[in-house]
Amino acid sequence: MNNSLIPVKGQPKGPATTVGGKLFLAASLMPILIPVLAAFKIDPLWYGVIFISALAIGQATPPVGVNRFTAANLIRGDIDAVAKEAIPFVIVDVIVLIILSLLPVLSLYLPVRAGLYTP
Repeated sequence: MNNSLIPVKGQPKGPATTVGGKLFLAASLMPILIPVLAAFKIDPLWYGVIFISALAIGQATPPVGVNRFTAANLIRGDIDAVAKEAIPFVIVDVIVLIILSLLPVLSLYLPVRAGLYTP
């Protein structure tokens, strides 16, 4: 349920459409969610990876899609052309988000292997 809500919450109109707004969204939600994660024994690092991945998908998809506007401006192209070209990448991002949600070991492998994190 939460994976489906984060991209929507990541797209409100107003200041949350900027990168600073995304950081504000994450900073305002995390203190509320950390005790819930602890109660359900969910790894906070894994949840952080899922949270940020979902926010990134929210940046690239409608209704706001700030990344699409930035890309169209950089290439001096049409927003519709950028949106059409971005569809396969968004689909792959959603598939990766589903895989990471179902297999937490994939997102925790490198930090654990490097000795930077112990679950």
